[in-house]
Amino acid sequence: MDPVKKLRRSLKQQHADYIESRAQKDLAEVQALEPRVLDAYQFISKQSGSVSREPIFRAADLIAWLGRLQPKTIQELGSGRSSVVFAAWCAKNGAQHIAYEQRDYWRDIVEEAISIAGGLGTVVHVPMVRVGGIGAKFTKVLAAEIDLVYVDGPSGEDRTYHTHDGRCINMDVPEHLRAGHRPKAILIDGRQNTRDLLWGMPEAHEYELTKQFQRTPEFASATDYVRHSSMLLRAR
Repeated sequence: MDPVKKLRRSLKQQHADYIESRAQKDLAEVQALEPRVLDAYQFISKQSGSVSREPIFRAADLIAWLGRLQPKTIQELGSGRSSVVFAAWCAKNGAQHIAYEQRDYWRDIVEEAISIAGGLGTVVHVPMVRVGGIGAKFTKVLAAEIDLVYVDGPSGEDRTYHTHDGRCINMDVPEHLRAGHRPKAILIDGRQNTRDLLWGMPEAHEYELTKQFQRTPEFASATDYVRHSSMLLRAR
């Protein structure tokens, strides 16, 4: 066999072995939080027709962040499998979770999934509005005091926004920061456009920034794809 082809095959196998071992580790983390989360995930997959390992990697990353941050209040912008993780964690730790969701039918699905997992969380239907050609926001403002804001909405599903990937930039959090509010932590699920806007704001200087998500044609591992960018409020 050609040495280059042999090396590529070896690296591909090592990568597959790593992903498999990481998947097993992350699956154990999710089961340790609440085994019924997996039942809730299966329910969402059946309703949405979307099945992959990606949510398990992302759930494990969220669980690690929750363990580190120990938030008492969680505001989620958008809803889905992450809502199940937040709600399950809140049920175990006496915290509060609320998610804004623009789609009525999806809110119902996520609420049922939270119930399956025995979680403690609320998904509220809140319409969205476009902001210029690049952004969108929910029509309900965020609460003044929030420990953790999780950004994964509004969805902007039509991908007609004037951004590099066609996805809308979340405008709720920039407005929240400009109003003088300072969540202790902001996690961003993908959404590079939103991250770049937030990190360019003067208010971002009050936060420690970590760039854990980067969409590239070839990433070193599937786990890199599902990590979260973060903004952690510096000690005052």
